[in-house]
Amino acid sequence: MKNLFFLFCFLLPCIIFSQEGNDLLNLSFSPISEQEFLKFKNNYDDQIVLDASKVERPGFSFFLEIDNMVEEFPCPKDYNGCYYYDGYLAPLELYLITVGHRDYAQTFALSRKSGERIPFYSPFDAAANSMLISKEEDQLLNFAVGAYDRSSFIGLYQIEQENDDIYFSEFCEFQTDQWKIDELVWIDKNNFALKVYDEEAWSDEENTTVLKGAKYLKAKIVE
Repeated sequence: MKNLFFLFCFLLPCIIFSQEGNDLLNLSFSPISEQEFLKFKNNYDDQIVLDASKVERPGFSFFLEIDNMVEEFPCPKDYNGCYYYDGYLAPLELYLITVGHRDYAQTFALSRKSGERIPFYSPFDAAANSMLISKEEDQLLNFAVGAYDRSSFIGLYQIEQENDDIYFSEFCEFQTDQWKIDELVWIDKNNFALKVYDEEAWSDEENTTVLKGAKYLKAKIVE
């Protein structure tokens, strides 16, 4: 088992991020209908505030206010090392950012208060995405999909907030080669819903890429 521990403090507040990799996330899956999935999706608010002005453009930058200062996030003309703004997770006061390189990408959260960075794990070259906070604001889900095969990853973090301090702990992961994830939403503290598929394919009829073998699942977190 790999053990990672990050203590991010710059005066106050403090972000403590501990990760124990290879702890399995035990999930029990059951099929649901598209209508059920859409109902769950409509009842879930990810609380991520987007900003259309912060768009990656080669040769340009976007800027974020951090600890009463402004930090620059550039995008080189060749896109190698380009920063992408994924939104602001309001309950935790975290910016969500992905940096893309030629061969891989990495997603991290950036504290608006302290400027410290919190990396999110993905087993693939593709970055983890969709940082989804639970309705109780005490858990965080993310997922990633393999670029070249039918594989998916789900990561679950526990969150504790005490005064101005934020603790990320008890990291668990789930991987499968049975499908790829397109969407994921929280239902309640112990359940979430997924839209999954087998592969992407071009449709001449629709003149766009479509998902083949799409289906909908409910996942229960098994203690």
